[in-house]
Formats: sequence, C-alpha cells, structure tokens
Amino acid sequence: AAATLTQGLGALQDIDQISILQPIVKKAFNVRTVRDIVPCLREAFQLSMSGVPGPVFVQLPLDVVYYPLETRAGMGLCERYRKKEIQTDDTAVLSRVIVPTEAAEK
Repeated sequence: AAATLTQGLGALQDIDQISILQPIVKKAFNVRTVRDIVPCLREAFQLSMSGVPGPVFVQLPLDVVYYPLETRAGMGLCERYRKKEIQTDDTAVLSRVIVPTEAAEK
C-alpha cells in the first residue's frame, strides 16, 4: 500500500485494497503504525485459523513496512499456526480418506 501520508493522492495507483478484498476475506486489516504490526498479525493468524479456516488480508503501508526496527517482538508469531503433519499407519483412517478421494469427480 502507499505510504500513510500519500494515501489518497494517487501514489502506487492508490487502490482501495480494503474495500476490494473485504467481501472475500474473513477480515481486512489496515495497519497504521509500526506498533500495531504484531498485534494485528497475531489477530489475523488467529482469525484465519479459527472456525472454518479462511483468508484474511493485512494492508501494510510502505512507510510502516520499511520503518527500521531493532526488535524480535514478532519472532515465532506464526509457529503455533503452522500446519502439523499427521503421520499414521492406521489403515482404517487412511481408507476413509483415500477411497473418497479416488472416487471424487471434478
């Protein structure tokens, strides 16, 4: 997104990304300050994985993205939301997944 001070002035084609994406995401976030990045991303990850998982959109203006930071506040933020691989050799479980998949039609 355009830098905060240039929004509405035609910078970077000044597309209203929030309005465009709101109908197709669970929530569209607009980060306005550096201090809001981590709380916003934390909420976005949580919301995207809650209930029926779905997309969220986080808009980060260029001045916020390129602001110099010396912090590790957001390190590991998405680790708890990584998809866990489930390993099983339980043929009953596998057959409930594989058979419907093989029989599925486009």
